Amino acid sequence: MHLSIEKAMKNSSNINAEALLYPLGYTKSRQGNFRTNGLQVLREFVSQELHMPLAATCHIDDGCGLCPNDKLTPRLLVTLLTYAYDHRYIFSEIYADLPLSATDGTLHDRLRKPNVAGRIKAKTGTLTKEGGISSLSGYYRASDGHLMVFSIINNECPVMDV
Repeated sequence: MHLSIEKAMKNSSNINAEALLYPLGYTKSRQGNFRTNGLQVLREFVSQELHMPLAATCHIDDGCGLCPNDKLTPRLLVTLLTYAYDHRYIFSEIYADLPLSATDGTLHDRLRKPNVAGRIKAKTGTLTKEGGISSLSGYYRASDGHLMVFSIINNECPVMDV
């Protein structure tokens, strides 16, 4: 399963992200539709573990974010990344698999200026349909060593389909 997480995070593999719903759903119940169960686990995590209202922070219809109905707020993503940081076993897995600015994955040719190159570990999100969405959420290592969490989401912006 780790390889699927790495591919979903580092190379933004939508099929691997979607596939992660199945083992997640299996952990909830070994009966029924594992994908549907996985979506329920995600929704329960947001409301019960992160203590965030679903209606105000997210709408989740798939595991990869390609459904036009999917919606995540920057507040939810910052809360999720902070939660991961506060749970070191989660953080170590996630942080290792996030692309590093100007180095690898979806950030290999982005954020190359000296003040940010090699200091940002983040996940991109892009949709060329529905008006265009471009996002970046993750961690920034400041020059003093502090780690900061951020989430930037631009909606209704033209995004080139390359």
